Amino acid sequence: MGHFSTGVKAVETGDMTIADVIDFIESDKALAVKRRRDLASSLRTLCRLLGADPSIVVADPARLREQLKKAPPGARLSNRRLLNVRSNTVAALKHAGITIIPGRATEPLTADWENLKSKLEGRAARYALSRFMSFCSARQIASLPRYFARRSGIGRKIRTSCGGTVTTIG
Repeated sequence: MGHFSTGVKAVETGDMTIADVIDFIESDKALAVKRRRDLASSLRTLCRLLGADPSIVVADPARLREQLKKAPPGARLSNRRLLNVRSNTVAALKHAGITIIPGRATEPLTADWENLKSKLEGRAARYALSRFMSFCSARQIASLPRYFARRSGIGRKIRTSCGGTVTTIG
């Protein structure tokens, strides 16, 4: 396949590739034949859009999203087909056991995180921390561990945004 400047990087040792996902999908008899065919076809189409062989495309959702943005305009599909390719790619990656972080929260925040969110001053602070709070809530993480909060600066950012009144952190 020709190579476009989509930022497709060579496979690093231990990384699962799109070819691995295709093999996994095609060999999974628990999926209906049509579903296996649709998922594999979407993964191949994705690689065609990227101008790269499935054996060198790392099955990393974040990388794939960025690489797809750089695909040449002439290689684009109809909007409907592109949406199907994206949806099927996410389904195939999930089925293969690859963690997909949703683009927006699918569950409400826990009481601890909702309380913290209500103390954040300003829209920018809420926006900056919304994915993190959703991530923690979905995993039932009640508050930041002291070490992480100190090392990452997130604890300081939250304390600053809340006027220094937060007691659940560090």
